[in-house]
Amino acid sequence: RGNYKNIICYAAYDKVDDDVVTELKRSDYDSAFRTFINSSTEVVDLYNQGTPYKKPFPIYLIGLGVVIGIIIGLVVIMGFKVQLRSVRSMPDANNYVKDDSFLLTESKDIFLYSHVSKTRRQSSSSSGGGGGGHSSGGGHF
Repeated sequence: RGNYKNIICYAAYDKVDDDVVTELKRSDYDSAFRTFINSSTEVVDLYNQGTPYKKPFPIYLIGLGVVIGIIIGLVVIMGFKVQLRSVRSMPDANNYVKDDSFLLTESKDIFLYSHVSKTRRQSSSSSGGGGGGHSSGGGHF
């Protein structure tokens, strides 16, 4: 008694159907019958071994998913970038300070560190000569 219908899954049915229809479209009925027998035997053998036929996973779907993810990510990033276009740096700080929130009563620069560098300059004349130097120090203006 046949119970082929009970053991075949949709993926296996589609495989057998696609294989047979390909032969039938070429009007090769003998080959279509042999293909049906061979494909059906393969599906039943797999079922009897405890590993029913599964349609192979198309690898291109992984790449397609990655590409779609990248496109969605770029669209989101571009949306954020467009929102930031209203932000511009200003030449002075007047736009960043609220009116009457800052009061400057004294103006004095105080330097916490000073650096002195001295470099001897070579002279082309034989008369000797002095050196030169540069100095910067702390203080205020």
